[in-house]
Amino acid sequence: MVGISHFKVMIDMKGSSVESLIQDFANIEDHQTKKEVAFSILADYINHITHDRPCGRCYFEDMKTLHNKCPSCKGTKLNKALYATSIPIYMGYIKKYLRFYGILDGITDEDIKEEISMPVIMEEDYEPVTRDMFRDILEGLKNYRRRLFWHLLGTSGMRISEGCALRKDDFEFVNNKNERTTLEKMYRIRINIKPNTSKKRKQRKTFVSKEIESEIVKFLTSASTDKPLFVKSANIKTAKRNEGDLFRIACKKLIKSYPVLAEKKLSGLSKISIHSLRSYFITCVNRVDYGFGHALAGHKQYMGQYDRLTPEQKMNMLEQSDKKLQLFSEVQLDSKQQIRQVQQGLFEQFQKQSLEIQYLQEEIVLMKQQKMAHA
Repeated sequence: MVGISHFKVMIDMKGSSVESLIQDFANIEDHQTKKEVAFSILADYINHITHDRPCGRCYFEDMKTLHNKCPSCKGTKLNKALYATSIPIYMGYIKKYLRFYGILDGITDEDIKEEISMPVIMEEDYEPVTRDMFRDILEGLKNYRRRLFWHLLGTSGMRISEGCALRKDDFEFVNNKNERTTLEKMYRIRINIKPNTSKKRKQRKTFVSKEIESEIVKFLTSASTDKPLFVKSANIKTAKRNEGDLFRIACKKLIKSYPVLAEKKLSGLSKISIHSLRSYFITCVNRVDYGFGHALAGHKQYMGQYDRLTPEQKMNMLEQSDKKLQLFSEVQLDSKQQIRQVQQGLFEQFQKQSLEIQYLQEEIVLMKQQKMAHA
């Protein structure tokens, strides 16, 4: 793990080793002294990763790929200083590592927050992906599979890692009650995101937008069941990195039309990345009902709220979302769906009229009773 490799580099640069550090720490008898040493180790680690430092991958050995370059430092032998937003992630790595060896025994996360000063995270304005920008990115792709994949990412709310892990059996045909059915009776395509690929290790479901539904059906028909659906590598980290690199290349071609594609955050990362497609989805779908986009994208605080919706309510909101998400053309309903919508409308109208008739009948009975009472 990269976070641990940086720790080992730091210890080696001090003329020691992890093994010696652990042994020396175990020899300390005073509990308060142990706590002070533990806090000192964490503070040194933060100082180490917030400055330019030797590459954690190729410090101890020459890490080379087929392109003769380390994938981390690109052959420079140096890693740039981490930005403040990355520090909590790396601290999570090192805390687990130190707890395993007993160095943080008796020290809680609250203790660490009180004793260790973390770099301040500077608030930055987010740059949105616009509909025109998203459309132009897709139109610039020659690879049909990748074009369909990115379109799916931007209209389903999946994380890039979740999309890279998709297989054919993760797609299901469902009816208008969100129950599994056959292709012939399909109302929508549902995507089952497995817990082992989701960020929170929680299974959830999202849906394919109507605009690409027919393309997904054709794609699934010829797809293999024993390998990832949209990417070549079965290693999710590798596939995720590859898609991110290709997205950056695609964006470079459009910098003249969209200068924001060349802009960087304070961390050095691009303001617009492949992860921005998920944000595009959330923004669009939240316009239908605030929180619905968050729920489908897997934000826990909203998921429970929308799990309580009836299938009919959820399907209705999805149909409204289709209009917000469409990129190229009007979402056309097929004849079966049009018939179902007309039938549903007639049924609702019939129910309304039935209630009105029932109300009038009750009024007539009441009037007759009142008339008989006065007679």
